[in-house]
Amino acid sequence: MEKYLIELLETNNRVIVPDLGAFIIRQQEPRELVFNDLLAFNDGMLTSHIKQQEGISMSNAQVKIEEFVDQVKKVLTQGDIYHLENLGYLKMDDTSKIEFSETKFPTVRAEVVSAATLSQYEDLEEPQEQPEKDTMEETPSPAAEEYVNAAHWLSDYVGEGSRSVVVARKPLVFYYFSKLKTVSFPNIYANNTLEYTIVNSNVSYIVLDSMFPESQEYFPDLYFETGVPNNFKLIYKVENPKTLIYYIE
Repeated sequence: MEKYLIELLETNNRVIVPDLGAFIIRQQEPRELVFNDLLAFNDGMLTSHIKQQEGISMSNAQVKIEEFVDQVKKVLTQGDIYHLENLGYLKMDDTSKIEFSETKFPTVRAEVVSAATLSQYEDLEEPQEQPEKDTMEETPSPAAEEYVNAAHWLSDYVGEGSRSVVVARKPLVFYYFSKLKTVSFPNIYANNTLEYTIVNSNVSYIVLDSMFPESQEYFPDLYFETGVPNNFKLIYKVENPKTLIYYIE
C-alpha cells in the first residue's frame, strides 16, 4: 500500500486512505508531509489507482484498502507502532487519535495535524474542491448558506469536543464549519450502502441538503420523509431550501 501512496503523492497534494486518514503535502519547497485522521472519507482516488495498477475491479481494490486499514488499526489498538515503509510511523495516542511521525519520505518532514489547525490547509484542496469554498464565502446560494447554518447548528447541538461522526455530501466543507468528523456519502462505485457507511464509520448523523442532487437521488425516502427507518430521528428541518439532519440511534 505504501508504494501506491508514494506514487499518488508525486502528483497530488492529498491522498486519503478511507477510514484511516489523509496524507497531505503542506508545501513543496522544502517539501513537508502532514497527516490528518479526520479526513477519512472515500474520494475514490486510492481505489481507482489500485484498480489501474493491479488490473482488478473497484470493489476488489476497495477490499485491499479495507484489509490494509484493518491491519493498521489492529496494530495501533494494541499500543504498537505501525511502520509505513519510506513514509514514516503511525501510532495511537491516549485519546485514540492516530498520529504520524518520523517520516522517511525523501526531503519530507512529518507533522501531526489537529482538527483545530485544519483550516490552515484549505489551500491544499484539489482544484475542483477549492471553488466550492470560495463560492460559499463570496457569492453563496441560499442552499449553500443553509448548508453552513446546518453545520453550525449541529456543532452547537452536540457540544464542543464531541466525537460524533457525520455523513454528508461534501465532508470537508461540513467539517470546516462544524468541526465535527465528517465522512462522505457511500461510494456508489464500490457498492457501499448507507448501512455499511454508518456501521463502518460509526456514524451518528446524516445531513441531506438542496445544494447537491445526490441527497435526493441516493436517499429519496429520507429526503422526502417517506419510509424513514425507525432508528432515524429527524432533529433539524428547513423547508426552503430543504435541509435535513437525522440522528441515527
